[in-house]
Amino acid sequence: MSGILYVVGTPIGNLSDWSPRAVDTLGTVDFIAAEDTRVTLKLLNHFGIKKEMVSYYEHNRRERGEIITARIAAGEDCAIVTDAGMPAISDPGQDLVHLCHLQGIPVVSVPGPVAFATALAVSGMESGRFTFEGFLSVNKKSRRDHLEELKDEKRTMIFYEAPHKFSNTIGDLHRVLGDREIAIVRELTKVHEQVVRTTLAQAEKDYTENKIKGEIVLIVAGKKAEPTDAITFDQAVEQARALVEKGCVGDVVRPVPLDADGLLPLNIHTFDIDTFILEDSLIKRVDLLDVEKRPYLSLTFTAPVVGLWSPPTKNAPFVCIEPWYGRCDRVDYTGEYKDRDWAWHLEPGEVFDASYTIEIAGA
Repeated sequence: MSGILYVVGTPIGNLSDWSPRAVDTLGTVDFIAAEDTRVTLKLLNHFGIKKEMVSYYEHNRRERGEIITARIAAGEDCAIVTDAGMPAISDPGQDLVHLCHLQGIPVVSVPGPVAFATALAVSGMESGRFTFEGFLSVNKKSRRDHLEELKDEKRTMIFYEAPHKFSNTIGDLHRVLGDREIAIVRELTKVHEQVVRTTLAQAEKDYTENKIKGEIVLIVAGKKAEPTDAITFDQAVEQARALVEKGCVGDVVRPVPLDADGLLPLNIHTFDIDTFILEDSLIKRVDLLDVEKRPYLSLTFTAPVVGLWSPPTKNAPFVCIEPWYGRCDRVDYTGEYKDRDWAWHLEPGEVFDASYTIEIAGA
């Protein structure tokens, strides 16, 4: 029966962060595959663990991977560890895990600290979406090609970097990406842990002469979205006229997306689908509220239909509230003009009476 490969996270600085489960796992497996047996030996000695270790690192991973998987396939349990953090993350342990999966060997996680996630958490940088880029190549062309691929990346980018290459990396980032907000996070969980919020331009000045020390995680803001062109009121009117000519009302009925307070939030995406058309005298009043939810403009009307619209995704500085006593045709309408929806028919001499009232707070 096959043994198990345990992927065990180790502390990234503070030994108190190591979990009891990780300690127990390394104490019970048959052997440990370590990136640097000297570093791992110090960790094992601290926790009183005596266990056989085999080295497994970048330059012996191919031949050593076959030996390790053969032992696991024969029934032995193995734990793979790296010098700090989770194995297989920007680490040759990835190849051993892949090899085990190919051979049907069970792989079990014993999670521990991860430097890039910890750094992002304490950096204050945008963390909703991010991309982990690991170490940049020492080869200048490869490094530049890598950065060129990231020029238009909108997500936050996270890099690992060594102190002796840091100033060159900052310079390359600045030249390729332009000036960006960054966070330099160093010596995580250690006595001299530090987070520096700055920009690529300023960092290039600060670290040309001054040497930086310690393990470094570099976090770079993604490219800001290009501002959308605002639309003028006259352009909006032209768009409305075009819709009237070809028909503008479809057959799909959708609910108005109200929030928990029963209000319609106004933002750049409110009218992405299109105009809200409320018929059958569903509402007779529309209020615009400020951020404190106090009305600053109110429109009261007698019309049976009201349209609420603003040009979608155009960041237009207005919203139209239009009481309608008629409206544009349905799409592809080919009937008689007199039979249009919400057409009004007046007898000779009959009077059509309609009104609306606009109230402006403080006016």
